[in-house]
Amino acid sequence: MRWTRGAPPAPPRRNGGPPMTSTTLSVPEIHCGHCKQAIEGAVGPLEGVQAVEVDVDARSVRVDHDEAVTVRALVDAIEDQGYDVPDQDALTN
Repeated sequence: MRWTRGAPPAPPRRNGGPPMTSTTLSVPEIHCGHCKQAIEGAVGPLEGVQAVEVDVDARSVRVDHDEAVTVRALVDAIEDQGYDVPDQDALTN
């Protein structure tokens, strides 16, 4: 599994919330629109998630979130939908 953090966190949101960051997770089992809807529907409502975008062709999930959201929480939400996020034990957020 590959995940990357984007550029340094953006400045605080206008509402004074915490700085935002971006995490991209590789999810090899993504292959259709249903996969996209299921993952976006599971990750999007998590507290602190600003945006979630599933790229079916790249088989990846990009999440913009505040720093309080852990990678583990993102992986758990995806795996709860039945998708494997390989090498999740290597995650350290």
